[in-house]
Amino acid sequence: HYLPLLRASDTAERERLWWEVKTLSHLNFRFKNKEREDVQSENMAYSLQFYPPSEVLGAGELLYEDWNTDLNNKIDKLLDESLIGSNMRLHLTCPDQEMPSSFLEGDPSPAQQQAAENAGRVRAQNEEEDEVADVPKEEGIVLQKDLEKELLDPAEVGTCVHNVSVGTGEGEEDGWEVDEWYGTRYKVADIAQRIVKNAGDWFSHLTDKCLCHERLGTLDIEAKRQVISQMSLPPANKYISEDCKMVAEPAPPHTSSAPAPIPTPTQVLDTPTIKGWHLLDVSMEAPRAAIFLSLNSAGLDSSARSAALVRMLLEVLELRINEARYMAEEAGITIDITNYSFSAPCYGLRLLLHGFTGKLEEVLQDVVRELESLSITEEVFGMAKEKAETDYRNRKFQQPYLHSIQSNQAVLEKPFWSDEERLAELHKLTPTDLAIFHSDFLTQMQVDALVAGNMQEARAKMLLLDLQNSINMGKLKQPLPPHTLAQLPGPASHTVHTQLTKDAEHLDSAVSVYLQIGQQTHALDAHLQLLCQILDKEAYSQLRTREQLGYIVAAEVSTRSGVTGMRLAVQSSRAPHDVHARVEAFLVTFRQMLQDMDDTTFESYVDSLITQKLEKDRTLHVRASRLFHEIVCHTNCWNRRDLQVEELRKTSKDMLMQLYDTFIMPGAAQRRKLTSFVVGKAALEKGCFASLSPHNATLLVTRSGRCAGMSLEEARAPEGEECLASECVLGPPAETLSVHDFVTSLERFPPLR
Repeated sequence: HYLPLLRASDTAERERLWWEVKTLSHLNFRFKNKEREDVQSENMAYSLQFYPPSEVLGAGELLYEDWNTDLNNKIDKLLDESLIGSNMRLHLTCPDQEMPSSFLEGDPSPAQQQAAENAGRVRAQNEEEDEVADVPKEEGIVLQKDLEKELLDPAEVGTCVHNVSVGTGEGEEDGWEVDEWYGTRYKVADIAQRIVKNAGDWFSHLTDKCLCHERLGTLDIEAKRQVISQMSLPPANKYISEDCKMVAEPAPPHTSSAPAPIPTPTQVLDTPTIKGWHLLDVSMEAPRAAIFLSLNSAGLDSSARSAALVRMLLEVLELRINEARYMAEEAGITIDITNYSFSAPCYGLRLLLHGFTGKLEEVLQDVVRELESLSITEEVFGMAKEKAETDYRNRKFQQPYLHSIQSNQAVLEKPFWSDEERLAELHKLTPTDLAIFHSDFLTQMQVDALVAGNMQEARAKMLLLDLQNSINMGKLKQPLPPHTLAQLPGPASHTVHTQLTKDAEHLDSAVSVYLQIGQQTHALDAHLQLLCQILDKEAYSQLRTREQLGYIVAAEVSTRSGVTGMRLAVQSSRAPHDVHARVEAFLVTFRQMLQDMDDTTFESYVDSLITQKLEKDRTLHVRASRLFHEIVCHTNCWNRRDLQVEELRKTSKDMLMQLYDTFIMPGAAQRRKLTSFVVGKAALEKGCFASLSPHNATLLVTRSGRCAGMSLEEARAPEGEECLASECVLGPPAETLSVHDFVTSLERFPPLR
C-alpha cells in the first residue's frame, strides 16, 4: 500500500519528504568519509560504464534540486505510468515444495493444500531428528508442479512481458533451463494474467475493491478500512539536523620532523557507576561524534542461563528501538548493540552510536529511555526468542574452521558457554524471567564510556551525568569477575580437542593449531605480527596453492585477555590428521625458508608492517573503536601502535628466529600447542575417527613433554587413527579427559584488571 499512499499524498507532504532526502544527501556528500584508494578507484572505474569522465567523480551521488511543481508532476507521471502492476517482475524462490500461501489470490487450491501438508510433515520429522526447524536439507530448490501450473498457466498469460525466475532442485521439467556456470535450474515465463490484475488492484489506488481483497482475511469492510487507515507515509524524521558547526578548528598540518602528537582521551567522570572518557577530535573535519558505552553487570557469565538472558535482553531492546533506529540511520546516525567482542571482555551489552553531532544526544536519550523502561510483552518476547533460537540453531551450519576456532576458545576461556548450552537454556525462559533479569542488570550496571569527535568536554560530561541520572542504578556494586585465559600445560605440551562437525552433511573437516606464547608486551606483539605476516603468505602459497588442501588457509595472531599466540587454520575435504601432518611439515620447512631469507626481503616485510601501523585512521569510527578497546580492557595504552613501530624498527631476523625456535618450531622447548580437529562427513566416510558418534561427539587428549618434528612421510597415520598423528611425544602417556575437567585443572594467566 505504500505506492497508493504516495499517490494520495498532497504536495506539502511530498515536499517535506523531498527536503529530508535532499538534506541527508547533501550532508553525506559534503562530509563523506575517506575511502581506501583501491575502493575509490574501483568505484570510479565502475561508474565510467554509465557516466562521462567529466562527471565520474560525482557519479553515484544523488544531488537533489529544489522542490518545484515540475517535480511533483514527474512523480505523478512515474506513479501512473511506470510503477504499476503490468510492469511487475517477480523472482520466486521456493524451498522444499512450499509456495507462500499469500502469493496467490484467494484460498489455496487442493494441490496447494496437499503440498503444504506434506511440507509440514517433513518439517515435523526434521525437528524430531535434528531439533532444527525450517532448515532445508538440500541445496536445490523445488517448485511443486501443480503450483507451477497455477502460477504460470499459459492460458492466462497477458500481453505484457512478465517474468518469474524460479530456482529448482532435482528433476527435469519442460521449459526448465540450467545456468551455465553454477548448474542452477531455473524457468522464465509470463505471469498469469490473474496475478497481474491482482497486483494492479494493489498498486493502483485504495478502493473498496482493494479493501475486499482476500489478503485481509475475513475482516468486514470497516475493519479493513481501519487496518489500512493505520498505514501512512514515514513521519517527519526528528533526528535530521542541519547543524554542521565544528566546535573547534582542525589543527594545522604537521610539518615538523618530530612525531605528530597522538590524540589522547582524558577521563571526565569517575564514579562507582560510570568511568567516562572524552576526546575532542575534529581532525576529520566533519561534524560527527561517537558515543561508545560498555554496559557491564556482575554475574552475567556465571551460567549458560545468564548468557541466554543477556541475549534475550539484547533482542528485545533491538525490537523496541527498531523504528527509532531506522529514523536515526536515515539521518546518518548508526546504532549498534552487541553482547560479544572477539578481542575484549564483554560483561553485558555494548551500545555504540556514531554520526552527526546535532541529534546524537537525542538518539542516545531515546535508546537509554527504552532500556530503562523496557516493556516485555508476550508478543515481543516471542519474536525475540524466535530470532535468538534461529540464530543459535543456524550456527551449526557455519564453516567448520569457525567451529575449530570456537573449540579452541572452549578450552582456553573460562567461563565459556557453547551455542548448544545457550539454546537449551533459551527454551526455558519466560517473560517474567527476563523482567527480573532486566531489573537486576540495571541495579548492578557499571558503565565504561567514550565520547569522541566533534563535542566539547563539558557537553560530554553532562551527557554522561544525564545517563547516570536517567537509570536507577544501585550504589553498591559487585566487582566484575576477571576474564582470564587458561595457561596450557608447560613447559611444552600438546592438547588435541576432537569433535564431529555440527552440520552432519558438511563434507569438509577443519584443523586449528593454536600456539600459546604468553602475556602481551609491545616487543612480543611486534615480533609475532611480523612473523605471522610472513608465515601467512607462505602458508597460503604452500598449503593452499601447491598442496591444494582447501580454499581456507590462514595464519593470524590471536590476542585475548592480555595473552597472545598464533593460530593456523585449514579447512579441507581431507582427513584432519592428514591436514595436521602437512601443517607440521610446513612449519618445519618454513624455518629454513625464514633462515635463508635475504636482508632486502626481510626489510620489505618490516617496512610494510610499519606502513600499516603508521597509516592514519580514515574515519572517526575507526579511531574511536581502537581507543575504546583500550578502555574496556583497562589498559589505556593510547599509543600502542607507535610503541610497536619502535620495536619493529629494532627487530632483526635473529630475533624472529629465536621466537620461532622457542615457541613455534615442532620440537621447541616451550611449545604449548592446542589443536582442534573438526571431523567432516568426507573423513567419516573414509573410516577416520570411527569412535566418534553423535553421543560421544568430542574427545580431548593431552600429552606433556617436548615433541619432535617429523617428515611428512613419517607423520602419516593409518586411516581411522585419532592419535597425535604428526609428532612423536616424549614424556607421560596420553591422558583422555573431559573438556570441563581439563579446563578446571589449568592455571590461569593474571587478569587484565
